[in-house]
Amino acid sequence: MLEAPEEVMRVHGLSGDNLSEAGWDRFRSELVGRLEAMADGDAVVVEVTLPAAAAAPVQAERSWLSRTFRSKPAQSGQPYIQFAAMEDDWLHLEASSNQCLSPQFQLDHAAVAALDGLGWSAPTVVEPGGFTAPNYAIDQPGADAPELAALAVRTLIEVFGVTEVAALSIKAV
Repeated sequence: MLEAPEEVMRVHGLSGDNLSEAGWDRFRSELVGRLEAMADGDAVVVEVTLPAAAAAPVQAERSWLSRTFRSKPAQSGQPYIQFAAMEDDWLHLEASSNQCLSPQFQLDHAAVAALDGLGWSAPTVVEPGGFTAPNYAIDQPGADAPELAALAVRTLIEVFGVTEVAALSIKAV
């Protein structure tokens, strides 16, 4: 089981003025509610929103999620985590990889190791025209929504370095 966001913040020294524990708790609760309400075929994206000048658009390979659900992939070049409701009450998650991130958001070796340590599967590319999964991914039962929301928060904090809940948005796609 994943640590609660409060424990993640305490362990990583992320508290005080820069990071409101109550704000992260509200964000996680809202995300859990959205995930639990998803029906087969629904998709939700958590995007990091920074000033327009902070990131250059990226033309990246469309992810499996965006191809399957005809959602527009985040092309801002900023980090994101996507969720898709699958049949049999499963959730498919994707975290943006370097293929989708602007240069200033590129993941270094430590960030890639952190994704691996959190249980994310690495992006895969098969022969041209074959199956491509340009993002990190996880598939879990929908009943694990609270743990998946905690994983998303940990990924946003530990991998993408998000320090402000206000920089995030949750959108249906």
